[in-house]
Amino acid sequence: MLPAGFLLRVRSLHMRTSLPFFAVLAFVAAAAPSASTGPQQAARGVAGEPQTITVDFVAVTRDGRPAADLKAADVALRIDGKARPIKSLEFVRFAGSDSSTALVPAFITNAAPEAVRSFLLIVDDETVPIGQEHKLREAMNRWTQELPPSDRVALITVPNGGVKVDLTTDRERLRKGIAEITPITSVVNAACRARSTLVTLRNTFETFGRLTSQPLVAVFFSATMLGASEMQRSVTPSASGGVGGLSTEAGACNVTYEDFKAVGQAAAEAHVITYVMHPDFNPAPATAGIANLQSVTGAPLLHLSGTAGVPGLTKLAQEMAGYYRLTFETETGERLGGVAHQLDVKSVVRKDIDIRVRPQVMLTPTRPVTPDTGVASFANAFELVRSGRSFRDLPLRATSSLARGKDNAINVITLFDTPDPNAKLTSAAAALFDVEGRGVAYWTSQPSDLTGSVSVVGLMVPKGRYRLRIGAIDAAGRYGVIDDQVMAELTPAGSLTMSGLTLGVSRSGGFQHRLQFSTEPSALAHLELYGGVAGTPVGAVFEVSETTDGPALFRVPGNISPTPDEDRFTVTGAISVGMLPPGDYVIRAIVGAQGKASGRVLRTLHKVG
Repeated sequence: MLPAGFLLRVRSLHMRTSLPFFAVLAFVAAAAPSASTGPQQAARGVAGEPQTITVDFVAVTRDGRPAADLKAADVALRIDGKARPIKSLEFVRFAGSDSSTALVPAFITNAAPEAVRSFLLIVDDETVPIGQEHKLREAMNRWTQELPPSDRVALITVPNGGVKVDLTTDRERLRKGIAEITPITSVVNAACRARSTLVTLRNTFETFGRLTSQPLVAVFFSATMLGASEMQRSVTPSASGGVGGLSTEAGACNVTYEDFKAVGQAAAEAHVITYVMHPDFNPAPATAGIANLQSVTGAPLLHLSGTAGVPGLTKLAQEMAGYYRLTFETETGERLGGVAHQLDVKSVVRKDIDIRVRPQVMLTPTRPVTPDTGVASFANAFELVRSGRSFRDLPLRATSSLARGKDNAINVITLFDTPDPNAKLTSAAAALFDVEGRGVAYWTSQPSDLTGSVSVVGLMVPKGRYRLRIGAIDAAGRYGVIDDQVMAELTPAGSLTMSGLTLGVSRSGGFQHRLQFSTEPSALAHLELYGGVAGTPVGAVFEVSETTDGPALFRVPGNISPTPDEDRFTVTGAISVGMLPPGDYVIRAIVGAQGKASGRVLRTLHKVG
């Protein structure tokens, strides 16, 4: 017998298998930790001693802003209908979410990471009417460009499309992926495509849940789970004699409440905060299938066009500026793992807020995330990098830039140092790993590499996406490792291409890299330009701004100079940093040939007092 709220009753013909999507999911999962998190793989715990469990939820005020001042006494927690004491309650604000002008940091560090927002944009392209796709593209493009640079966004299409763009901060990659969203006419029965969509949603949650320790925000763009074709209803009596079952003719695509429940369980295990975004292609309300999805995920329904002049995606970002992390302890003998329990969190004091929480929770013990502290023994930093482990005992910071290498390879140029003035590095190493986890380029230090204030590493790789790991050991035996994602791809500027932008100072007739600046009167900005420049009017300018796209505080003309390679040129400019107060500033390098599209690369300059 199905729950009374389950309203989707359709006739089906056959089920289509979404092989391309699962192939991409396997590809994404290859670079993720091997721990299983899906509902079919969760370890079934046994009754035992009390364990600490973490629950996340969102509290929103009537004006659509997060309520960030709740105390443990302000909320009530129930598991399976039974009240539970709250052990702790903490509001976690996402990095950069309080300002759309936040900058990409001047360098990355191995300090404890901030909470970074990750959005999964999941588009049901089989319900997009032909000719209406531009509305969705324009809204998504406008929104992603407004997001803080630290926000990561992935683009997925369902039911049978796949991961178009994996989690990235690269807005240009997102723009290209969004431009490829195209309406697809469904060729299968409505129930079959509904079930394929549910399977795809479940696997999306399971796979991406392995990639971050923070909650994911999934935005499902659809107003129906019944397909674009006309729905055929067939109602059969339930076991109790009433209406509430699915047609027995549904066959292999018989959609049951368990299919929806599995999606809810996957969202609970992966800590996915789900939203349904009605794309407003037509005025019809969301169908029963959408209501079922909301019931198992706790997803609110927003409209792409918005309400009261606020677009739905903008409202979503405002609401998701942060979330609450609540902990409680299980009872002695309570069954853990593998079983979904009913969850309810309510405000007992404030009536002006809306608490949004998944209706299910998995009683999986909370494991505190702590870095390794050097207990293991490594002979050198190369072993440290290859270990795959995280170390923060030795503080490190780094930044990377891209340049053209030999034979169409990309040279990933990485600068790193330690901010600890008392640390003396004795061994360092760096490596780039492809998306399947295979090492493709390595570097190990020589004693002379560690004598300067900043160490510089060059790693040659083919164009593509990589995981960068930098490791170091100091004289005190402390270990430090930095992890970062690198997209090895040059920036187009019309018929030309640009390297990344690097910052440094001019010393003894040469260029010395800098990760930050203090009392230097000027900084030297440097990049390379590739292509046929001779005989073509080409201009270059460096802009200094307080924000990524804000007005320029001042501009400096770029000096374009030839090199021994006839199609490679350097572009330099002296930036007066002595006049700037301490803080972060965006340096924008803009290059273009006359009458052709220009290109832009950015770098954040960090100045200390």
